[in-house]
Amino acid sequence: MRSLRGLLSFFVAGVVLFYSTGTYARREANMIEFFEKRYITKVCVEEVTNSSGDRAIDTAVVKGNIEQALLDRKSHRFEIVETEAEADIVVKMDITEYFFTTEDPVDMIVSPLAIAIDKMKKDHYARMQARVTVVDAKTGRELWKRSIKSTITDATMSEEESYERSQERIVKILVRRLFSKKRRGRR
Repeated sequence: MRSLRGLLSFFVAGVVLFYSTGTYARREANMIEFFEKRYITKVCVEEVTNSSGDRAIDTAVVKGNIEQALLDRKSHRFEIVETEAEADIVVKMDITEYFFTTEDPVDMIVSPLAIAIDKMKKDHYARMQARVTVVDAKTGRELWKRSIKSTITDATMSEEESYERSQERIVKILVRRLFSKKRRGRR
């Protein structure tokens, strides 16, 4: 009985510590609650970094796409600022992977028939992955951090076209993740 009581006390202490340290807040599914507290959110988008090793990725285009996507939001108003000192939040993105192939890899294993059909199609495939962090500019506290991935499958897509489409798609996925209506704690 004592060991059960001790185990229960340990569990309760762990839960209290988890919620009180702010770890729970950093695991928010989205940033909606943060944005709702402000009429206009001032955003500094840092220069996008590219640790993927692929030199054809245009990080300036990705940064511009992020800024434009925020300005285009209808549910909340954003103002893009140049420096962290002027900002409420800072958006940081590092592109960690880019992959293109003229043969779509088997990425969906549902059944042997589905694998065979997927193998028979000659689609081109592009994948881009990035790590994104949103930081409170005033406190330096990490508000949101995710790895995001975009994939595109298209039989007519060239490698050159895949860069432009992947750069646009990764930003769309970022915005969807930031503003999704998922409830707290769900992914």
